Amino acid sequence: MIGKFRLSDLLPEVCTCLSIPGLEIDASAVLHTFGKDAEDDLLRVYLITSGNASTSKAILRLLGKTGTKESIAFLFSRLGSNSRQMKEVALKCLIDCGFKPSEEDKVYLHQLTSEVIGLITWTLSVKICLKRSNDNFLLEEVNKEITRWKMFLFNVLSITYNSDTITRIRENLES
Repeated sequence: MIGKFRLSDLLPEVCTCLSIPGLEIDASAVLHTFGKDAEDDLLRVYLITSGNASTSKAILRLLGKTGTKESIAFLFSRLGSNSRQMKEVALKCLIDCGFKPSEEDKVYLHQLTSEVIGLITWTLSVKICLKRSNDNFLLEEVNKEITRWKMFLFNVLSITYNSDTITRIRENLES
């Protein structure tokens, strides 16, 4: 009813339903129909429920679909999140929006690239130690971690530079 009759006064209540199992899909669909009109409420609820990863990811995806300057700026700011999950979702939304960084944004993306390379390097050193100690269980988990960080790195590079070039580089490295 809320979506059908465009009852925007009830958007805050719909946003809170994003964290209720069984209602999150319907709430997301209703909020999607409102588009940018739901943006302020989504931002508010994101900040209120920042400890709930699934709700936060759903809100980031909805904001990514609006594609407004404000939502894109918010998604870009989430690249500095402490949670890798939030970083990954925000980055995916930015890629889907066709985000083109400003020169100031590129400075931050270069810094983020350096941080990710540092994390990959540290994780590779952990991998070497685990190989030496024949800890196959942890080695498997570390390999998954390296894969996720490499994917994140290439995604950051694809919004920083030409994504076609980065895709070709990635394919060449994998082959």
